[in-house]
Amino acid sequence: MTTSFLYFDGSCEPNPDGVATWGYVYVTSEGAKMKDCDVIGEGEGMTNNVAEWTALLKGLEAFSSAFVRGDRFIIRGDSNLVINQAKGEWAVRAQNLLPMAKTVQRIVSDLQGSGVDVAFQWIARENNTEADELARKAFSDYNKSHGDIYESCKCGGVFVLREGKKGKFYGCSKYPECKETRPYKPTCKTCDKFEPGVDKHRFCKSTDPNDSCERHPERRAVDWVEKYCNRHRRNMIKTRTKSEEKGIYILTTMWICPDCIREKSDDDEKDNYK
Repeated sequence: MTTSFLYFDGSCEPNPDGVATWGYVYVTSEGAKMKDCDVIGEGEGMTNNVAEWTALLKGLEAFSSAFVRGDRFIIRGDSNLVINQAKGEWAVRAQNLLPMAKTVQRIVSDLQGSGVDVAFQWIARENNTEADELARKAFSDYNKSHGDIYESCKCGGVFVLREGKKGKFYGCSKYPECKETRPYKPTCKTCDKFEPGVDKHRFCKSTDPNDSCERHPERRAVDWVEKYCNRHRRNMIKTRTKSEEKGIYILTTMWICPDCIREKSDDDEKDNYK
């Protein structure tokens, strides 16, 4: 009879709708370790719970065939929610998590049916550092490969745009555990001047979000980046234009991808020469 351990962890920075990653460490009865980590995705639908369930599922799928009757398999994670849901003590209510939860329960049921003793154990975060570091490594690699979309905080979180009583600022995604902040210093996309490591998305410098850049009046104001263009694999920008109709000012908001607009302009120009 042998006893093996699976440590799993997932992360989503920022949470929700950020970059979701997973990592696990499998420890054999002889003490040998096997590790893996990867990115799940980015944007809408990505959460810490999605990352945690994915990490658990990936570990089970990788090693469920490594056991024989009489073996013991102990699964450890620092998410109290996922551990209790995997035990069946708490219900899984989120519809997007149900398919993964059912797959995990099926794998565990098959193992138990073949005589393997499977146990879930919650552990404190400080006792799950290896799996946590793997999930963060996957995020760091993804962030670097995409041009440092997010600035990392020393606590392991990332800086995201927030708004308080005194206006906009960058705060750590781990708040309230971490209260690190950065100043919000908007700049003009046309000027192409921005604070390295602070403002990654090049905002308009105007103090009024409905105005244009003070150096380039013809440039429309650019707001915080939230949407993503799958075609060009880049962030979209939100533009706001103000028009007057019968003495009433109308503010129109629209998300655009600069590359899509550029391609459309090129196509229109080609049509003119046909």
